[in-house]
Amino acid sequence: MPNAKTTKMKLLFIFFTVISSVTYGQEYDQMLISKNNVCSIKEYMFRPNSSKKLTRALYFDKNANLIEHFESSFTTPTIKYNFDSLGHLMQKICYNSDKTVNEYYKWAYDSLSNIKTKITYFAWTKKEYKDNYVYDSNYRLTEIYELNDKNVKVKINTFLYHQNGKIKEERFQNLEINLDRIKQYDICGNLSQKIENGVSELFYNQYTDSCIIDRSQDIKSIIIDTLPDKSIRKTTIFGLMKTIEVVTQSGLKKSFKQYKYFDSDKIVSSSHFIKYNEIGKIVETKDFYSGKGMWQCSQSNGTPPDSYYNLKYYYFPNGLKERYEAFDKNGKQIEYVKYEYQYCK
Repeated sequence: MPNAKTTKMKLLFIFFTVISSVTYGQEYDQMLISKNNVCSIKEYMFRPNSSKKLTRALYFDKNANLIEHFESSFTTPTIKYNFDSLGHLMQKICYNSDKTVNEYYKWAYDSLSNIKTKITYFAWTKKEYKDNYVYDSNYRLTEIYELNDKNVKVKINTFLYHQNGKIKEERFQNLEINLDRIKQYDICGNLSQKIENGVSELFYNQYTDSCIIDRSQDIKSIIIDTLPDKSIRKTTIFGLMKTIEVVTQSGLKKSFKQYKYFDSDKIVSSSHFIKYNEIGKIVETKDFYSGKGMWQCSQSNGTPPDSYYNLKYYYFPNGLKERYEAFDKNGKQIEYVKYEYQYCK
């Protein structure tokens, strides 16, 4: 039977799995970039007693591939990407603020579009490192290895598979530092054991049928009711998380609310809200972080953390993010970020 620590780890894994399925307004959505024919996105930050600042800029090619990324807080603020005619990423180059190369990565592919080699270069070592990729007759990746100056394998990743094709084992060996790390997976593809230099950690996955994980112990209740406007509301209490979803009779989303609670009490740790328009597109998202009084959030421009109690995101009708606003515990705006788009002709 799993111990308390393992059970807690499972709950955390479940929480982050669920939360990752919710749209939080990611850095960019390639489908939206392609659909709206966007060439660039620039993010400008406004703060009290500060001038307007460009914190991020993204540039895309005609196929919506990211070809340049500027991030003011990065050690290497400018990163450029090159693709071939088939859309394969061929090169990634990271530049220092003085335009010198800090590191780069190069990929080569076989006729089936599988990665054949990857070359990594670091300016501080002035040396290239080459990873070689090996596949079996079923085109599954079985090995990635690096050779030393004597043409001997020193860093080796090996992969084994179950008969159903799911990963069975990943093993990494670094013979230079005597490191041996193994991850084993059950027939459903979920992690079952980790071993590092002989030290083992087990993970327990209970299944109801086939490869469906049994989460009946975590779900405390599900309530479905109808609101006065005939909308359907579904309330789910799932471990330390509560969600409330509202949809129209035709199935269009109207709103989504999510609350995360602390382990030892019923105080809300964080909440997430999504509001949709009449055609089911996101028009606003809102996050609240209490942290029992404070949530520390590192700023994208590298300044010291501020206490964020409330974040609001707004979107254009085409789905692209318009802006976000951050507030302190008294409701005072402490940050405002605006997104500007350039559309390809």
